[in-house]
Amino acid sequence: MADMIGAALDKAARAFEKVRKNPKNLAFASLSDIVFFAAYGFVTAPLFSKIVDYIIIMGTMVSEESASIARGTNPDISSVIIGNPQIRQYFNRLLIIYIILIAAIYMVYTFFQGISWKLSSNIAGRKARMHSFMREFALLNILWVGLFAVYHFISLFADLRQAAVQSMQLEASNAFGVFASVFLFAILYFAFISYTLIGKHTTKEKIKKAFYLGTRKISNILPAYLVMAAVYFCLKFLLEAFSRVNFSLMVVVGMVTVIPAMTWARVYLTMVTEKAK
Repeated sequence: MADMIGAALDKAARAFEKVRKNPKNLAFASLSDIVFFAAYGFVTAPLFSKIVDYIIIMGTMVSEESASIARGTNPDISSVIIGNPQIRQYFNRLLIIYIILIAAIYMVYTFFQGISWKLSSNIAGRKARMHSFMREFALLNILWVGLFAVYHFISLFADLRQAAVQSMQLEASNAFGVFASVFLFAILYFAFISYTLIGKHTTKEKIKKAFYLGTRKISNILPAYLVMAAVYFCLKFLLEAFSRVNFSLMVVVGMVTVIPAMTWARVYLTMVTEKAK
């Protein structure tokens, strides 16, 4: 284990050197990340606000409906939604907003993060045409953003079930919440691996290769994720320390540390998967 961590740290240091020697690509990748976060917030904030409103309304209605069920019986949320026309009407509206939200996320994420991943790929030594890279990135995200939508639906049902369980004074289980968190981690884990394979395989082959590397070569891949997690954990504490001093200062520090670290992480993972094959 110590040898694997040592090798992972060595690659992390070499990735840092590659990033340091490519200031132009780093600058444009960081700019793309900053614009992505701004655009993501601008586009999704109104939709998320509407979703929260509907969830609150539906949660209240589901709680009232579930309260009529015999105490001690676990509520079937799907039956509650289907059986109540008013709840079903709100659910249908919520479904439409979710579809719009996922489409918006797909477009914003694919465009700006595609640019960031392309520039990071350049730093790592990969050469691919921009339009070709962006096309492959978009095709991969049909799967990954689709699974992200599934994650959101799991979270929605977990929230509604929690409201129903509390209204009936039953012992609450966080199984759905835990499953949703594990599911989200798995999506990000395999998605990021697949992005490092752009330019070398067909879309189907990249997905299969991502699952192969993420499972069969986990001894190579997992230490890299642990290193990246440790770096972001340290940066999180750094930002929290600055936030207690001045919020504006925290934002500036975040832009000169966290944003470039995202480019470094992409370069690092690309180098790791290259060796893991």
